[in-house]
Amino acid sequence: MKAVKIIGIGLGTELYLTKRAKDAIENAEKIITTDTLFKRLDISDAKISLCQISQIAEEILECQSDNIAVLVSGDVNFYSLSKTIKINLEKLA
Repeated sequence: MKAVKIIGIGLGTELYLTKRAKDAIENAEKIITTDTLFKRLDISDAKISLCQISQIAEEILECQSDNIAVLVSGDVNFYSLSKTIKINLEKLA
């Protein structure tokens, strides 16, 4: 079963990432995010899948990795993509 961690990157730079978020990013086999967010962080290209917001759920389902991190802007539970991603995954599953 896939483990998907949705990680809010706050204001969009590494300065605002918690240690828990940094660890989750470092330990993820695959990181899914948008081009805009990727440019703000120093992450290895090898682990990254860049896609548009509307394609994140599909990218999660197609990913062969079991440990996936999805980077989103802002706070995960407050005006974030987490609810949209959940709804889209349920529609596609």
